[in-house]
Amino acid sequence: MLASQPAKLSDNEAPGQPSRISSANEERGVLVRTEAASVVASPPLEHLDAGDRPAREAGGRQKMRFGIQALLVAAVAIALLAPAPAAAGQASGTPAEMVATYDSLADGILALKRTEKNLVEAILAGTVAHGQVNLARAATAIEKGDSGAARTAVEALASNVGQLATEGDNAVGAVRKRLLEGGHHHNAAGEAQGIYDDGYVIVTRAAKAKLLASSRAIAGMASAPKADALEAEWKKAQSVVAELMK
Repeated sequence: MLASQPAKLSDNEAPGQPSRISSANEERGVLVRTEAASVVASPPLEHLDAGDRPAREAGGRQKMRFGIQALLVAAVAIALLAPAPAAAGQASGTPAEMVATYDSLADGILALKRTEKNLVEAILAGTVAHGQVNLARAATAIEKGDSGAARTAVEALASNVGQLATEGDNAVGAVRKRLLEGGHHHNAAGEAQGIYDDGYVIVTRAAKAKLLASSRAIAGMASAPKADALEAEWKKAQSVVAELMK
């Protein structure tokens, strides 16, 4: 081998100073060493051992498969989110299937409102039946001269009339309050006009006042009840309810 010759200095370079040629050679040496290191660190497939080559190939195939799946998912999402073009000459609007579903929902909501009315009517009818029983007990006790039993029956009758005024007892009132808190008003328009108290379904404010007056009148008879007076006041209450149930 020939001995390497020292690099010649340019006219502008002084002896003892670093040569630009030497610096360039050093930089090229660094690049060569770096490239060599990368080749060692990442050998091509043909230089891999038989046991390493399948792993490298499997990793590449897996990355490609994930990439293809991501593209497919993105394409499907775009297709689903994109609005369907309207047919030529046809105005776009709410799909008929959605309108039909909403119409069915409206039927269900209105049916629930009718069911609520029927339920309150049943509550009133049941309360009237209980009142009729208590009136008969009071009359029997009065006839027998049993003042204690007569008082108990009269007080129960007064309570029945009071429950007619409020469309049920306190338990029913709690349910009505819950409905109001949830925003449900059976007679929203009537409430706004002052016809109904909040949440009431059948009993109007005017009817409620009449029934509460009858309840107080009957309760006032408890200490010395008279059968004819009790029956007259009870018939007033019955007529108010009958008018509401028409």
